[in-house]
Amino acid sequence: MRLSKLRPLLASWPMELKIIFGVVVFNELIIYYYYSWAWWWKIYSICGSPEGDVTFLIASDPQIQGYRDESQALGWMTRWDADMFLFKSYSAALSATKPSTVLFPGDLIDEGLSAPPAALSDYMARFRGLFLWPKRRWLILAGDNDVGGEAEPVNSGRVADYERQFGRLEGSAKAGQSMRLLWLRFYADAFRCQREIERHVASTYAHLAPNTPETGSAGFRILANHANLLTQRPTQFRPLLRLLRPHLVITGHRHRAFALRCDGCWSPAGAETVAPYPDKRGGPYATEPLDSAKFTLTDGIVYEIGSPTCSYRMGTLEVAYGYLAVRESDGRVCYVSLWLVSRFYWLGLYVLCLLLCAGYWLFRRIRAFGETERSRLIARRRSKSVHFGVA
Repeated sequence: MRLSKLRPLLASWPMELKIIFGVVVFNELIIYYYYSWAWWWKIYSICGSPEGDVTFLIASDPQIQGYRDESQALGWMTRWDADMFLFKSYSAALSATKPSTVLFPGDLIDEGLSAPPAALSDYMARFRGLFLWPKRRWLILAGDNDVGGEAEPVNSGRVADYERQFGRLEGSAKAGQSMRLLWLRFYADAFRCQREIERHVASTYAHLAPNTPETGSAGFRILANHANLLTQRPTQFRPLLRLLRPHLVITGHRHRAFALRCDGCWSPAGAETVAPYPDKRGGPYATEPLDSAKFTLTDGIVYEIGSPTCSYRMGTLEVAYGYLAVRESDGRVCYVSLWLVSRFYWLGLYVLCLLLCAGYWLFRRIRAFGETERSRLIARRRSKSVHFGVA
């Protein structure tokens, strides 16, 4: 529609409708253009030019909403709103970052583990429609909501379902020219003791160790896993890190942004020291929520970056995508959290707008009614004065 035709149409609208239209345009369109510009500026001001970097966009724990746990009456609306939020925010993040690889560290579907086959096919189609539409390289991991592994055993049938749709859930590939990217579905909580963990790691991941035919002798090694590693007890992550020797670990799961550093994680048992990065006084998560971090990868030191959820339905106001840039030449790393204002605030703006418009409409109706009654009263008085004058 041409602007010349749109202006008379808007001019004919009542003020309440104009206000509602303006709020909808701001909430559903303008804010995402603002995100894209603000994120691009934040990345450039903190990380500089991405030339020579391997870049990642991290979309953690989207957990698209299912049918069973949503309201039967309003579920269609809440699912649609959550999907549109993910689609538009993801589009803005892609526009701002232009990554080499898009990484999904698991928990793709809220009811992925419990869904019947027909519903699972629908969920996977929705996930593809929301995230896998651009012709980009993406890497998809499975979380405990997808295939189990946290409070229940891993469901091998569900693993097969996900691999048919999204490819291997564990493996390795080159990242850039010299780096190696590993991705796993390792859940330390699924094992009863350290001996079970050691046996599982040795039998399952030996082919991913350095200097094997699959991984070669690439330089820096980046490990992606859904469950956090350095937040666990050393006996739970020690066998895995000693075997695979990653320099950087990327995880999701906790729905929080944090960074941890482990000195001695490649060394013999008992030599690990885990601390928040950058170093601050306080508990092990003193740096939460992590806004940005810069460090250099070094042999023998393992950094873990936990990326927050990108969905506003996960019970936290800390919603963000993660941007990660790794320079192949010297191992310099720059991480930035791309924060989103919680969708609940914008939904609250809709409620406030409707209340104000309803109040304004009611005020206009009362005012119009009062003016009508006043006109009638004046007309009646004039009629009486004329009548008495004639008499």
